[in-house]
Amino acid sequence: MIKIPFKGGGSYYLLSNNTYYYLPPEFNCSKTICNNNYRLKEHQLANFLKNSKGKIKIGGRYNSDNIIKSIANTQSIDFEVTQKCNLKCIYCAFGKYYKRSRPNLNNDINIEYANILIDFLFNLFNHNELNYSFGKPIYIGFYGGEPLLNISGIKKIIAYIEKKTLKYNTIKYTMTTNGVLLDKNIKYLVEKDFSVSISLDGDQVHNGLRVFPDGSPSFELVFNNIKSIQSKFPAFFENNVNFLSVLNINSNELDINSFFSSNFNKEPKSLHLSKNDLDPLHRAEFYKNCVPLISNALNLSDYYKFTRMYSNRIKKTYLELFPSNNNNIKAIPTGTCVPFSKRVFITTEGKLLPCEKINHSNFLARVVNNSIKMNYSKIAKLVNEKIEKIETSCAKCIKKERCLECLFNLEYSKNSANCKSYSSNGNDEFFEDIVNSLSSDSKIFKQLINEYYEV
Repeated sequence: MIKIPFKGGGSYYLLSNNTYYYLPPEFNCSKTICNNNYRLKEHQLANFLKNSKGKIKIGGRYNSDNIIKSIANTQSIDFEVTQKCNLKCIYCAFGKYYKRSRPNLNNDINIEYANILIDFLFNLFNHNELNYSFGKPIYIGFYGGEPLLNISGIKKIIAYIEKKTLKYNTIKYTMTTNGVLLDKNIKYLVEKDFSVSISLDGDQVHNGLRVFPDGSPSFELVFNNIKSIQSKFPAFFENNVNFLSVLNINSNELDINSFFSSNFNKEPKSLHLSKNDLDPLHRAEFYKNCVPLISNALNLSDYYKFTRMYSNRIKKTYLELFPSNNNNIKAIPTGTCVPFSKRVFITTEGKLLPCEKINHSNFLARVVNNSIKMNYSKIAKLVNEKIEKIETSCAKCIKKERCLECLFNLEYSKNSANCKSYSSNGNDEFFEDIVNSLSSDSKIFKQLINEYYEV
């Protein structure tokens, strides 16, 4: 059992028999039962899952109204402004280890496509019967490849947006960059108050898989560019710059956090290498050359994912303590977002996707003949067909109430779908590694509670 100080003082969260409890302030926790060396036994794993299967009913469906409202209230418009990149990262999602469809790696976005999408979406944003996100910012994101290789295209898109009128929302610009060209473009990013995410995996060793096409390391150049921004634009650096760090075979989260803290006084967002769309011919090589041991790859978001996925005993807010008034509501299986509710992503070829993380072959609409070809009913039908192929498995899965899988990343056959996260009992490597980590280090659970949960 683990003693965890409760935020605000006095009370405790305890791990006992694989269950988290809240105890009142007067509870006296003895050294015996608060032993931090407590380890979970194999037979105890099932206890954690006891009663974790809720009464959720699988079988929900989308309709055209769901789709159009999600688009009219999307949180972000993201432009793939170029497919070109000045790096050749070993683990790149469009490199040799993956089978993702991207026929031409030299395209820049057609600015007319971008303008047509802006016109289409701004008309929806200004429709008072569809827009219920009044006052909220709409993020305009720029992706690549390396987006700064097409800074002229970015400037044209922003210039066009600045001519438009939004009745109910504001605009905020964002960018994800590898940092190679930051020194040449930073003044414009500061001028437009960009929020900039820089991809950097840590120090020279951690960052070893992020290389130039000739195989030479990128770390020194990128690091110096970042330090220059930190020196010349300290307020912008403090408020607008953050870091994305991919956990790989050369790194672990503890060392990465130490590097960013000591050099930039910041904590990076740790990301995992994608296991979706791996080329079977290179799968073994990918794991050998890129993927870290599970124990080195765990980060706080994994513990959050675990607690949400495996047990309904843990509540994110007090509101989850109240049961639903309608037990007949059927849930959409998996953790898939309503298409376009979080973002509308346009590729250089004018394809529209609900996310930049899914294969471009899964586009749901596109720019055709100077207009957006988007059939809301057809999109709903396509997604519902995917749901029909996975819902039987979802109904039996212990993770169904907290699933984080995406319908667009599953593997489909004629009448079914294969979900690699499916589990009927939770006995898998990820589960055991997380549980044993939580049971042996009280600091992890304390961090988890403070970062993700209302206490």
